[in-house]
Amino acid sequence: MATTIMQYNACSIKARLIEFKQFLFNLQLKPDVICIQETYLKSSNKFEISGYTVIRKDRSDERRGGGIYSNIN
Repeated sequence: MATTIMQYNACSIKARLIEFKQFLFNLQLKPDVICIQETYLKSSNKFEISGYTVIRKDRSDERRGGGIYSNIN
């Protein structure tokens, strides 16, 4: 079976969280991996997606921007 990967440019995931989770909920085939960039999350921000393990690499200097963010099922 093939691995499915979804890429999402969030441009602030906190501002689009409801929309993003609704999109995932409506998918018939859930992606195995979700890659989200430009999250604008700080390391103090908690972020979870049910059914996924979150792997984050936030910027250490707290500038606006996202760093690297990946979800692995």
